Order: sequence, then C-alpha cells, then structure tokens
Amino acid sequence: MRKAKYFLSGVLIVCLVAAIFPISVVGASGVPVAVVAPAQACPGTVFVARVTIGNVAGFDAAQFDVTFDPGVLAVVGAEGGAEGVTNGNIGGTVVPVAMWGYIPPHTPGAGRIRVLCNMPGITGVSGSGYLADIHLQVVGPLGSSSPIGLSNGLLGDFNALKIEADWFGSSVEIDYAPWDVNEDCCINVLDVILIGQHFGETGPPCWIREDVNCDGVVNVLDVILVGQHFGEGICP
Repeated sequence: MRKAKYFLSGVLIVCLVAAIFPISVVGASGVPVAVVAPAQACPGTVFVARVTIGNVAGFDAAQFDVTFDPGVLAVVGAEGGAEGVTNGNIGGTVVPVAMWGYIPPHTPGAGRIRVLCNMPGITGVSGSGYLADIHLQVVGPLGSSSPIGLSNGLLGDFNALKIEADWFGSSVEIDYAPWDVNEDCCINVLDVILIGQHFGETGPPCWIREDVNCDGVVNVLDVILVGQHFGEGICP
C-alpha cells in the first residue's frame, strides 16, 4: 500500500512539473517557407519563383537569401529594382519588399540575393500566402538546370520575437514544357494543330510530343492540357 502511495505521489509530481514546464516535442516543425517554381522553363523565358509561407501568426518581418546558378538564371532588372523582386501577400494583406540586393553587393554573377520584407505598423499579419515573387530569366542553354535555394532565413513577429520556420528550396530544368508541342517556347494554336494532325493515334506512353499527357493516346485530354497553358512562354 505504501509503495502504491509513493507511485501515485510520483505521478502527481511529474504531472505538476509538466504543467509548469511544458515538454517540447522532438521533431516539431516550424512555419513552412518554400520556393514554388515551374519544373521546366524554356530558354530565354522569364518565370516567377514564389517564396510561399504557411499559416503564420503575428508576422512582421522576414529576411532570406535566394540562391541559384548564375550561368542558368538571372534576376530581372537592375539590382534593388521593382522588376526583380515584387511584394508578397499574406491573408489578403500586402507584404512589402523593403529592399533586395546581391550578396556580395553589386555582384549579379554570384547567384545570391538577399530579400528583406517588413510590414507597416505594429500589429503584424496572420494567415498564409507568400513573402515575395522572384522574377528570373533563363540565360542558360537547353538541358541545363539550376537549384533555387533558400538560406539564412529569419522570420520575426510584431513583438520582435523569432518565428520558427522550415525553409525549402526548389529547382528548374531548362527544357520545353510538355504542352509546348512544337518546341517554339510559345503555347498557342500551333500546338493544338499538331495534336489535331495526330488525333486518335496510339502508341507507347510519350511516343510523340503530341501525346502531351503521356497516356499513349492522342485525344482531347492532350488538347485540354495545352489549353490550360495557352499563351504561356515567349509569344509574338
């Protein structure tokens, strides 16, 4: 009986300690911040790498570096200009890009930029969305590729406290998109015409470029995929 009392007393003490000093769970993750970019980009085109953010509370400011292969990608426009990095949006509220520049400064060939975001006022913003859009131009040849990484990231709330975050990069391959059937870097009616010329034909998956969805049949499903990207690329 005495052992049982000691056991119960021990359990009570452990419960009180846990209540006063919460135990952190190993493997708990922070707010996800990730680059979302197209898997493929056509030579010479401009695309957006969006720095997304998951559900966050009281967000006030952010700093992060974006890295890439300068032999394959380049930021659009002049350093610090309005073309290269544009504002984000969290929960319907604009997230202003306070400044951005190359690291080291004035070295576009380094393949690294630093972006600073800061909310006006002192209340912060909550929700999910994106911190900024990075506008990148493809300068590398067909068949090349580049990572688009995030590093040195820091999020802060309106109390000037760090918000724990997990940072995820992406990558892009310089190639013609599957729906660019004629490989001219423009998704338009010419791609639809080629599908029409092979309509109803069958073969192994991806046997010809007109089999856009790689199901072995050239049909309306391939036309739908082209339609979903109509007008993308470098079009006259």
